Amino acid sequence: MFPEPLVRSFITMEHSLPRRCQTVAALRGYGVGLIGLVAVKVLAPGFYARQDIRTPVKIAVAVLLATQVMNAMFVPWLGHAGLALSIGLGALVNAGCLLIGLRRGGLYTPSPGWGPFIARLLLATSVLAAWLGWAAGASTGSASLRGGAGGSRCSRPYSSARHCCTLRCWRCAACGRGSSCATADLH
Repeated sequence: MFPEPLVRSFITMEHSLPRRCQTVAALRGYGVGLIGLVAVKVLAPGFYARQDIRTPVKIAVAVLLATQVMNAMFVPWLGHAGLALSIGLGALVNAGCLLIGLRRGGLYTPSPGWGPFIARLLLATSVLAAWLGWAAGASTGSASLRGGAGGSRCSRPYSSARHCCTLRCWRCAACGRGSSCATADLH
C-alpha cells in the first residue's frame, strides 16, 4: 500500500527517480494481490489432501485466461504496472474461487469466532494504514518519517507497534480477559 519508503531505502540516487517511480508503481500492483498470492498457497492443499488435483488446476487455467484478459486491458493503460496489477487481481480471483470450492464441497466451514477476528484485523489494519499515510505525507520538517536516509527505520517500529496494540486492545469475546487471553485470536 505504501511502497515509497521501501523503494526509497533501496534506490537513493536522485538521478534514479524514474526507476524509483516505476518500481513503486509495480509494487502497488503486486500489493493489491498479496493476500491472494498467500491464500492460494493455503487453500490449494485443502483440495490436494482429498486427492483432488483437478479442481485447483481447472481454476488455475480459468484464472490464467482471466489474467491474460486483464493484461490486455491494463498494460496499454498502465504499462509494466498493469502486468503486476493483473497478476495481483488474478491471485485474488484464484483464492476466491478456491475458497468457494472448499465451502461448496463442505471441506471448509469457518469457526464461529471468525467474524469478530476479521473485524479486529480490519480495524488494526485501518489504524496501520492511517499511520503510514500520515507518515508518508508528513511535513518536510519531519524527514525521519518521510524517508530519506532513515525514514522507514523510524516509521516501521511505530507502525508494527500500533498494529499489534490495536489487535490486542479488543477484549476476548469468549473469556473477557483481553490481551492476557492466550486464545484471544482463536475465538
